[in-house]
Amino acid sequence: HLSDARLLSYRIENDIILDGKLDDWAPQDSIVFSNNDNTVIVYSVWNNNNVYFGIRVEDRSIINQSEFDTSGQFQGLPHEDDIEIYLDIDHDHNQIRDFPDRTFLIAPSGAMYKRMVSFDGSNYKSWKEFDINTEIYILGTLNNDQDVDTYYSIELAIPWEKLGVKAQ
Repeated sequence: HLSDARLLSYRIENDIILDGKLDDWAPQDSIVFSNNDNTVIVYSVWNNNNVYFGIRVEDRSIINQSEFDTSGQFQGLPHEDDIEIYLDIDHDHNQIRDFPDRTFLIAPSGAMYKRMVSFDGSNYKSWKEFDINTEIYILGTLNNDQDVDTYYSIELAIPWEKLGVKAQ
C-alpha cells in the first residue's frame, strides 16, 4: 500500500551549510515514516543552485559494508544501511525508471552510488561519477552489533545543473 503523504520542498535564499547535523532543518517541513524497525525523517529545500535533503535514520544497529571488485568498481549496497533518493526528473510518474530519472544511494560511511537509465533503455550504473556534496553524522558505531546505536543523519546538496533542470 502506497502512502498519500507528501514532502513539500520550499524555496530558500541561502545555501544550506552541510555538517551532517540537522539542527537548522527544524523549521522546515518534514515527513516521517517507518522502514522495518527504523524511523526515518526527511527534509528538503531548494534554491537557485541546489536541491537539498536532510535525512535522519534512527537505527539500533548501523551497518556499512560497501564492496568493491578488484578494479575498484563499486558492487552495490546489498547488506547495509543506506538511504535511497529517487528523482523523477521529467515528472512523468512512470513506475519504471527511465531517462532522465536518477536514483542516489548513500551509505552511512559516505559511499555513494548513482543509478540512471541511458537513452537506449539499458541500465547504466556509475560509482561516484556525479557531483553531489554530502556530510554524514553518526550517533553510534558502524558495524558493531554488540552495542546499541541511536541514529545517523545525512545532508546532501544536488546541483540543478547535474540533474539537467533549471530552478524555477
